[in-house]
Amino acid sequence: FRTHAQGRRFEDLFARRRIPFNLEGASSFYRRPEVRASLGFLKLLLGLATPEDGAWVLRKFLGFKPREARLATRNLPRTKKFTFSKKLDEAKREALKKLWEFALELREHLPTLSPKQVLEELYSFTGYARALEEATSPARLAERDNVQELLELAEGFGRGGTQDLLSHVSLTQTLAAQVKGVGGVRLMTFHGAKGLEFPVVFLTGMADGLFPSARAISRPQELAEERRLCYVALTRALEEVYITYPKRERGRYFQPSRFIYEMFSLPEGQ
Repeated sequence: FRTHAQGRRFEDLFARRRIPFNLEGASSFYRRPEVRASLGFLKLLLGLATPEDGAWVLRKFLGFKPREARLATRNLPRTKKFTFSKKLDEAKREALKKLWEFALELREHLPTLSPKQVLEELYSFTGYARALEEATSPARLAERDNVQELLELAEGFGRGGTQDLLSHVSLTQTLAAQVKGVGGVRLMTFHGAKGLEFPVVFLTGMADGLFPSARAISRPQELAEERRLCYVALTRALEEVYITYPKRERGRYFQPSRFIYEMFSLPEGQ
């Protein structure tokens, strides 16, 4: 697949069908900072957050340093709320207070809100949504992809479904830990496949707007780089290669990747 975010569905599916797999070159989707922080906030609303969950929330959305996060979450298991320690500077205490008040208000509306709506409210309140909209660096764009993928997952759970989403994630992680092992399906990005070869390869997400990305389509130099990456991925297969694309993804309809058509329009002998 083109981006790490696209691997989330394979992780879920393989875990639930007990198909052994290994994720190459990256941590599990659910272990990525932006995902852990988002899920940590949902746990906070339900009174299930650990100090680690709370720390991810504060570090990602409020910019707390590790020490500050530890001070603010040290009593979380007992009190189910943040600690407004005097060892925190005034600005951090004020930010923490506003976030807690926001969380208390959201908690009252949980029965009528879907987990996607809850997360969107969080991203808007903290300014995280705007930061992702303005993303330009590869790392930040990958982070945005992961958040969009999480929202896509959350959309499958309706009003009052926050607990159901968290249960789904927990079960998936438990099952994944049981089936991961040597000899399973190897999941990786096109970049991560460089230099490797396999008897059988599946290239997934081969749709215009996904690969090449919508951004690359409008930029000739980036499109050329994506085309070279496609060639690298295609030539990882020693015996068989399967190419798949979604007709519909994240509420959008897609056409097959232009790279697929180019494969069948090469001059004879190439």
